[in-house]
Amino acid sequence: MNEKITEKIKHSKSFKETPITGSGIKFLAGGNRESEKTSSKVFKSAYVTDTRLMGVLSIGITWDLPDNKFKKSMHQFFYIDVEEYGLERYEMILGDDPDLYEDVQRTFVGGLGARLVEISLREAMWLMQKYANRALTNNYLLPEPLNEYENLLRPPIIFLDPEMYILDSKQCTPVSTPFETINYYLMRTFAKDLEAAAVLATSPEVTDPFPKLPRSVLYKNKITALDEAGLFSCECLVEAGDKYYMAVCKVQMEHLRVVDVSRISAFPISTVEAACLLRRTEHISVMKVDEEFEHFNQNSTFMLNWSTMRREGAGKLFVLYKPDNSHVNSPDYSILNDFYGIYYYNGKDELVLMGSCDEYLGLLEHDIFNSAYGKHAILVHKEIYMNPLIYDFVLSDEDHFLEYAKRVNKDGKNQ
Repeated sequence: MNEKITEKIKHSKSFKETPITGSGIKFLAGGNRESEKTSSKVFKSAYVTDTRLMGVLSIGITWDLPDNKFKKSMHQFFYIDVEEYGLERYEMILGDDPDLYEDVQRTFVGGLGARLVEISLREAMWLMQKYANRALTNNYLLPEPLNEYENLLRPPIIFLDPEMYILDSKQCTPVSTPFETINYYLMRTFAKDLEAAAVLATSPEVTDPFPKLPRSVLYKNKITALDEAGLFSCECLVEAGDKYYMAVCKVQMEHLRVVDVSRISAFPISTVEAACLLRRTEHISVMKVDEEFEHFNQNSTFMLNWSTMRREGAGKLFVLYKPDNSHVNSPDYSILNDFYGIYYYNGKDELVLMGSCDEYLGLLEHDIFNSAYGKHAILVHKEIYMNPLIYDFVLSDEDHFLEYAKRVNKDGKNQ
């Protein structure tokens, strides 16, 4: 076990050398006193998302609690940022409430476009120890309560190369075209995540093709096949620390694996130039809603069940992502092609829907009007905007979209 993890566990307020068992515990009617501490724990199952190439992972672990009379299972959920923050978020629920389980799982998996791949307890512990160590190495605190999962952080798990290969195949979605390989590979190298890039290379020794660029996010990539077999040209728009760059390179491929990347150029561009490259239309509907929408949440409509939600001031922003990451498998990759649309409830009297095309906006409208909230919403405006507006509106201090859009157009920012 890495010394940093061991010290963190020993200094936890809840640390005890002797594990808690169910012996001697008396239960009250209804199981009000039952918890994960009132029973021994028996491993039942675990999964990991196949999203390592996107730079994030989610892990779920289920335990049986045989000594409990009522709360006979424990479900743990972990969210991991593999690049910097490591083990970032944690939540646990007791018992077998399917609706609660799905609600919590969605907050950890929704938006990842992931398959849930079964893993062993040993594999789960190896991942937990690796990314707990990464968090501590980068001076980030492990999520609390640590005592609920400290058993996963010891004893140390050591993997041999064959075991690591098997776990990599579970964490990483299989690629099917050169475009998919190139986009994932460049995502990882711009993120300085050479460990994951190596999964897509013919050699485990991967070098950074743009070492002078800071850690970056790949926003857009245009791939062109060249005359030479397996050779592709890439024009990449990346963002690093609120600055944008155009990075051009050539990628040599062989059997869906990267042989070599040669840098051609890399230069900064303005925010205006980046906005032009990312320019897209937004198809927006504005609805007037009544006080029933105060209860609007991820369970309110059929499609919202697959959304992610976050609060923005008094409002709620729901993003409906596509169910997979098929947008990566394209010669014209854009990070903005990852979702169907957005719902934004201002917390008062307005619901704004945004889709990237009429078809997607129609799906969102249908979703609202065919839900229990349909009779509480009236469509008052529908328009196609030539430049992105919705995120700036959500982050503004204004409550009503049409007033915001009118002001922005008047100022000449959305012509």
